[in-house]
Amino acid sequence: MDTTEQTAMKEAERGIDFNRTNNPCLRLCIIIIITLWISMSCFYSSADDNKPVNVTIHEGLSKELEDSLIKAEKEGKLIQYYARKEEKLRDEGKYGDIINISNWIEKRLPKKDITNITLVYELRSSAYYLIGDYEAMFDDIEKSLDIPKDKNLLFRDGILYLWIMDFHLTFKRLDLAQKYLDKAKKIVSDHGTILDNEYGWKDLNYLIHLMQGQFYRFQKDWEAANSEYIQAEKYSISKRHKEGIITQKFFLYKDKGEYEVADSIYHVYILNNSHIPFLEIGNIRMEYIHLLLLTGKFEDAKTELKRLHPDSIHISDVPNLYALTSDIFEIDGKPTLAYYYLQKYIHLKDSLETEYKRTYTKQATDRFETRQIKKSLERERLENIRNITLIGVLIIVLIGIGILLIIIIRLHKKRKHEQAITENNLGNRNAALSSATMVADNYKNIYQDIKEILNSEESTTKKLTDISMRLKDSSISIEPLHHVNNSNEEVMQEFMDKLRYIHPNLTNAEMRMAQLVLMNISNKDIAELQNRSLGTIKNQKYSLRKKLGTDLPTEVYLKQLSAASPSELEELAIIAQKNVSNDSN
Repeated sequence: MDTTEQTAMKEAERGIDFNRTNNPCLRLCIIIIITLWISMSCFYSSADDNKPVNVTIHEGLSKELEDSLIKAEKEGKLIQYYARKEEKLRDEGKYGDIINISNWIEKRLPKKDITNITLVYELRSSAYYLIGDYEAMFDDIEKSLDIPKDKNLLFRDGILYLWIMDFHLTFKRLDLAQKYLDKAKKIVSDHGTILDNEYGWKDLNYLIHLMQGQFYRFQKDWEAANSEYIQAEKYSISKRHKEGIITQKFFLYKDKGEYEVADSIYHVYILNNSHIPFLEIGNIRMEYIHLLLLTGKFEDAKTELKRLHPDSIHISDVPNLYALTSDIFEIDGKPTLAYYYLQKYIHLKDSLETEYKRTYTKQATDRFETRQIKKSLERERLENIRNITLIGVLIIVLIGIGILLIIIIRLHKKRKHEQAITENNLGNRNAALSSATMVADNYKNIYQDIKEILNSEESTTKKLTDISMRLKDSSISIEPLHHVNNSNEEVMQEFMDKLRYIHPNLTNAEMRMAQLVLMNISNKDIAELQNRSLGTIKNQKYSLRKKLGTDLPTEVYLKQLSAASPSELEELAIIAQKNVSNDSN
C-alpha cells in the first residue's frame, strides 16, 4: 500500500469518530481538511491505479541461496533441491526468489533436458501468475508448449492450460476458462493412462477436478461443484492437495449461504494452519471477513481486517480488499474513508480489467492462439508431405517389384528354354554314345573271336578260313562304323572343348581317359585297349578324378559337364577355379 493508504488505515485503526468531537469549528475544519486531502490523494493516485501494482522482483540471488544451489549442483541433486525449495518459498510468499532460482537453473540446463526445462517453465509461470505478471507467465507457457514432449510429460501441458483457465476465470471469462479446461481434459483422456510419472498425472487430474469445481461454484451449481471436490480427493496425494480441497469447500459453503459450516471449516482446518501458501491465506481471510459481515459480526470483521497482511493478497483480489474495507468504514460510520476506498476499488478494478484485455489481446490471441494454430497447420503440412512421400515411395517400390517379377519370369522362361535344348542335346549325345558303345562292343567281340582263332592249334589255312568266315558273319560293316564316328565326332569335340575350358590343366592322356570314361567303357576293357594293367587304369582314373576336383562319381560329373548349358558351364568353371585356388593354398 502507498503512504496515503497506510495513513488512512492507521486512522481507521485509531477509530476516529467525528461525532465525539465537541468543538463544532474544530469538527468543521477537520472535515474540510480530510475532504481536501482525500480528494487530492485520489487525484494523484489515480495515475498509479491505472496500472496494476506487481510484486517487486529483485534480480539475482542472495549469496546464501546461490551457494546452496551450487552445492546441490555439485552433488547432482539440483532439481530435487529446486523442487523442495520452490514449495517452501511458495508457502512463504517469496515468489521473487522462485523466479530468480528458476532463471539461475535454466541457464545451466542442457537444451536436451526436456524433463527439467519444462519443470522450470511450469513453476516459474505459476510464480509469475501469482504476482500478476501475466505477460511473463504467457511467455513461459508459450516456451513450454513449443517444446515437443514425450507422452509421459504431456501432463505439464495440461497444468499450463489450467493456469490459463484460472487467468480467465479470475476475470469472469467463463467461455475462455471452459476452453482451456477442455484442453487439459483432452490431454488426460488421450494420454492419462500412462503411469511412468504417476505423481504428475495424478496432480493434473486433481487440479482438473478442483478447477472444474471452482468453475461450477462461479455458476452457483453447488452440487456439481461439491461432486468435483469429491473426485479431486481421489487424486489427492499430498497434504497440499488436501488443504486445497478444504479451502475450496470453505468458499463453496460460504457462497452457498451455509455460514455455520463455512465458519466451522475455517476455525478447525484453516485458522491455525501454517502450511497454507502465503497468497492463499489473504484471499481466505478476506472471504472470512465477508462472511463475518454477512452474519452481522462487525467487530470480529474489523479485528480480522487489522490482522490481514496486505502483501498476502493476490493482485487480482486487491480491488475486493478495497471494496471490503469500504464496506467496513461505511458500517462503522466513516463515510469519507468508505468513499476513499470505494474510489480506489473503482480505479484498480478498471485498470485490472484494462490490463487483462491488453494482456489477453497481446499474449493469448496474437502470440498464443494464433501461433498455436500456425504450428498446427505446419504440423498438418509436414504430415501431408510425409504421407505424399510415403505414397510415392510405395508406388516406386511396387513398380520395382513389378519390373523384378517381369525379369524373373523372363529369366525363368529363358532358363526353361535352355533346359529343354540341353535335354534334347543330351538325348542326342546319349544316343550317339550308345551307338558308339554298341559298335565298340561288336568290334570287341570280333577281336575276341579272332584272338581265340589265332591262339587255337589249327593250321594257318584253317585259321584264315575261320577268320574270313567270322568277318562275313559279322552284321557290322565298315560303313556303319564311319557313320557312327562321323555322327559322334561333333559330340565328342564339343565335350573335349568344354573339358579343356573347365580343366585346362589336364594332359592329353587324361583327356583321352575322360573320353573313354564318358563312353562308359569298363576299366578292364580300357586296360586291354591300352595294353596296360588294370591297376594302372584305376590309378589313372583316380588321378583324373582328383584333378577334376569333384565329389561326384567321375562318370556322373563328366556327363553333367557334357550336357551343361553356357550359364551352367560358367558356374562349373568358377567352382573349378576355387578348387584349384584352395589346392594351391
